[in-house]
Amino acid sequence: MREISPYVFRDTNAAGQVVSTADIKKVGETSNIIHCPAYDLLFPTIGDLVATPYQTSGYGMNAALNIPGVGGSMTYDNRYKVAALSIPSRTVLVGDSVNYHIDVQTPNWTTATNTVEGYYSGAPTRHGSNANYLFCDGHVESLSPDAALKVLPPRS
Repeated sequence: MREISPYVFRDTNAAGQVVSTADIKKVGETSNIIHCPAYDLLFPTIGDLVATPYQTSGYGMNAALNIPGVGGSMTYDNRYKVAALSIPSRTVLVGDSVNYHIDVQTPNWTTATNTVEGYYSGAPTRHGSNANYLFCDGHVESLSPDAALKVLPPRS
């Protein structure tokens, strides 16, 4: 998100955090194509969003794809080819999340009391009883929390 933010996202600093409390959208733009509208509705004002622990767009990248970061601190500039994935059509790239990532560390969703949707990472019930996921082959699916865990296995 940090890399494409100059083109489609709100104004951010080098760490990908919101730099302006004036608007959720990038200054001068009328739409924000990489921002979850349902997530925005959870915050009465941009100030409320900025006050949260994670000032995200409402989406997070699959942390399991952060290969060099497995088991340690994550870095956000890893690159590798989609062809290196065994099944791109069953590998989540990005999905609804309250954090910058979807980091499944256990066989269940990890809850948290300091986020607006009650999860540490991910947002498995943002859209009713499902959440939306973009897969590495480019297709999007709406999945139940249990179905999402099948394509987001815990990283080890």
